[in-house]
Amino acid sequence: MFDFPYIIEILSPKIDAGERLNELLEKFSVKYTRSLASGCGISVPDNPMGQKRFSLLECIERIGLKVEPDKIVMNLNTFHSKNNLDSILKRAIDLGIDKLLIIRGDGGPGLEKLDPGAIGGKHSVATSPDLLNYINSEYAGYFQTGAAFNPYKSLDFELKHMQKKIDAGAQFVITQPILGRDENVDTLLEHFKVPLIVEA
Repeated sequence: MFDFPYIIEILSPKIDAGERLNELLEKFSVKYTRSLASGCGISVPDNPMGQKRFSLLECIERIGLKVEPDKIVMNLNTFHSKNNLDSILKRAIDLGIDKLLIIRGDGGPGLEKLDPGAIGGKHSVATSPDLLNYINSEYAGYFQTGAAFNPYKSLDFELKHMQKKIDAGAQFVITQPILGRDENVDTLLEHFKVPLIVEA
């Protein structure tokens, strides 16, 4: 599934970058191109920390970047309208991008919340298992989906939550950033037999 030594996370420009937008898009382009040329994979966060940023797909289309689907992990969270979510997924299919890291996301001002009922969720907010289940059922065969693991939360809670994500179709796991060996990550490896990427 992952035929590269590292996944390099690249931040896209903020929507409100103003006059610096072209400069920041150029910097993004350099990082994107250098990362892929070095043989690494890339991952672009989806509005991290609740900040509105250009998506990976918008950057690719605006700049005209080369797409290497086997080296791209596209992040996707629950802060999109249902129409926007489906549009993103269809554009990813058109570009051949098939690896998705599904997270609930941080939320924030100006970010639209996904209606949980629109994707088959049964809670008051859309969860990452809801989104995983929706993508893996409505877009079956198009994507390899992954989930996030937070080693800093209660291990019992995180393992139970991870089981829900695996049951919803997650095929790989990416951790929150860690320094050195982590017992919770070791325990995760013992419980689930899926590829694990440790973020550093």
